[in-house]
Amino acid sequence: QRAASCARRLRAAGVSAGDRVVICAENRPDYPVAETALLAIRAVPVPTYTTNTVDDHAHILRDSGARAAIVSNDAMAAKFRAAAAQADGLDLLVTMDGPDWAALLSDTAPPDDIALETTTIPPGALACLIYTSGTGGAPKGVMLPHRSILSNCAGAFELVRPLKLRDETYLSFLPLSHSFEHTVGQFFLLSIGTEIVYARGVEHLAA
Repeated sequence: QRAASCARRLRAAGVSAGDRVVICAENRPDYPVAETALLAIRAVPVPTYTTNTVDDHAHILRDSGARAAIVSNDAMAAKFRAAAAQADGLDLLVTMDGPDWAALLSDTAPPDDIALETTTIPPGALACLIYTSGTGGAPKGVMLPHRSILSNCAGAFELVRPLKLRDETYLSFLPLSHSFEHTVGQFFLLSIGTEIVYARGVEHLAA
């Protein structure tokens, strides 16, 4: 429901198929809502690390061609405004902790239309851009089609089938912009109905 609302409102705000949209937030329930919404309207999410510098963000904005960003809070929004000034600017900047995000989630219409629309997405269509950490130079964007993510999920399901997982709870603490957590800790676990609990930070894991 929330993803469908977000999808409709993002489209109304000018986000369309093929548009690159950066997501930069700590792990939280809003993250998969935002990404699912973007995927549903065939926009291209660009997950990025919250630890990136302003220069890193500027590079990713330029390299991906992103003109919109969804970020976690005002401090991150300030970083992106500075990064956008070095790049080609931003047409849309949404802060999850602000009223603009709440407005994106306020549509209470049934999600049927958005769910139906997703069935028309070609398997080979570009789903998202995952950027490397940059340890070997500037971060490089890896183009992942929908079929790649779905194939990984199907393969993982076969591998864990002998475990007979049921009603599991998963603690997510790797960044969702990380390629493993992005596919396994988000799409795969949601696809098998696993409850995901987001850590407040690595320093809180023991608690």
